[in-house]
Amino acid sequence: KPQGLDADSIVADQFLAVRLAMEHLTELGHRRIAFLEGTEGSPVNKERREAYKLLVKEMGLESRESWILDGDGSCRSGYDAIAGMLAYMPENQRPTAILSANDMAALGMLDAAFDRGLGIPEDLSVIGFDDLFVAGNRRVQLTTVHMPRYTMGRMATDILIRKINKKMPEKVEQVLPVKLMVRRTTGPVPG
Repeated sequence: KPQGLDADSIVADQFLAVRLAMEHLTELGHRRIAFLEGTEGSPVNKERREAYKLLVKEMGLESRESWILDGDGSCRSGYDAIAGMLAYMPENQRPTAILSANDMAALGMLDAAFDRGLGIPEDLSVIGFDDLFVAGNRRVQLTTVHMPRYTMGRMATDILIRKINKKMPEKVEQVLPVKLMVRRTTGPVPG
């Protein structure tokens, strides 16, 4: 929830989400992992970026400021991030994996990689966040972190109804677990 807001909150565990993604990639041998930013000012984006930076240090991974890529969570920003990375980074300085701000931006990354002849995951591994319905599509098969959006909405609605009926006076703060959905966009580090 946004800092300083005194309200009920039902949220997904963003730190765990980034940890699961980073652990998966490091188990595959990746040491050069980039992060594509989401919507500027978004508390979720801020939490994920901070978790990424902390885990890069904790895991002893290579770190470059240029591996935090500008984005806004859109498909287009994912496409542009890959196009820009390929245009200005020498191959030996590029990340071998990217955590995308969300699944939509990850889909844009996949399109850009394919348009430029990169194999996914042979040349670049990509992980999204959210597990949108399209992520599991037979052709897409995006590795992503499942966010329990349905459960969050159901719980928030239940709390709201109970508060309206004055059956729940206390404030509720709930952090829900997330789950890594391993599909076909992640693989062993190239080479």
